[in-house]
Amino acid sequence: MGICLKRFKRTYPETALSCALVPGKYYRMDARVQAIMVEINRGLYMNERTGAKKPDFVVIKEKLQTALQSLIEAIAERVMDQQVGPRNRRHSW
Repeated sequence: MGICLKRFKRTYPETALSCALVPGKYYRMDARVQAIMVEINRGLYMNERTGAKKPDFVVIKEKLQTALQSLIEAIAERVMDQQVGPRNRRHSW
């Protein structure tokens, strides 16, 4: 994650954020709670002036879904490894 953040800050230093939104009931209540904020430029998938979807909206949506699913799976695997160890993990699927 640090590499991505550093790369992002290098590319877009004026927009890089070091925060994420966490529901108040979890904020600073449990050290295990972590958050990530993903910001997507609307100009990628819509005409910002009219609000109309661009022709490649579905392609962008699918790519984002794939990337986010991969991120979720990587985080879940890391959490499982920390909790039970990589050799003792049993897949629930």
